[in-house]
Amino acid sequence: MTEYDVSLNVLTVPLVDVLVADAERLRLGLERLDNGCLVVDGGIDALGGLEAGRRIAQICLGGLGRVSLRGDLRVGGPLGDWPLGVEVSTSDPVLACLGSQYAGWGLSHGEGKGAFQALGSGPARAVLVLEVDRRPPAPLVEKIARDCGIAPNGLTLTRSLAGTMQIVALGLEVALHKAYTLCFDLHAIRDGFGSAPLPPPAPDFVTAMSSSPAPMRPRRTWRTAAERRVARLRPVVRGGLQCLQL
Repeated sequence: MTEYDVSLNVLTVPLVDVLVADAERLRLGLERLDNGCLVVDGGIDALGGLEAGRRIAQICLGGLGRVSLRGDLRVGGPLGDWPLGVEVSTSDPVLACLGSQYAGWGLSHGEGKGAFQALGSGPARAVLVLEVDRRPPAPLVEKIARDCGIAPNGLTLTRSLAGTMQIVALGLEVALHKAYTLCFDLHAIRDGFGSAPLPPPAPDFVTAMSSSPAPMRPRRTWRTAAERRVARLRPVVRGGLQCLQL
């Protein structure tokens, strides 16, 4: 776990700047709201794509992790019979996954069927990634900026339905959250790696968010934990997730 001073927002700003600069090449949409907030469309009106999703997933890790695509056409290979997967690695898994990537900020505006609801992920003072299928209303943007203690023109919202990629990249975060619920000592976790198959896009937003098994059942997840300098390596299986304790 982190034992040094680090700002996730400072680490993430350059990644966001490059994402915005490459928006056209990544097939992303950019929209500046009346209040100055910049909205990056990753798959609602814009087409988006795998590379856009990979970068957005990396942004969600607060600049402390790496996300990559892996292709393997071999039958019975590391991905089973699936040709494409997502790999996530970080040398600070607790801060990157639980402190930044974890989509734990529930956001809503309005009531009834027309209410806007979303989950926020990422270091919000630099960028907030929303798992949504429509534009966030202006009052909610104002609330997000107010809660973050910044002006709306300093806020960047990313709507990602390059989202299939971004959601699958949550596999390591799911494993870390599982460790937390099992009362595992998070201070002992030093490194993390996860991989999961990348499914094809779902036909609609609800199906994509509720039925994709990849992030909930990652094919492989490893965590290395150092405690009292015990130099013993052993596999541990908890809740169906395999990890390595060092």
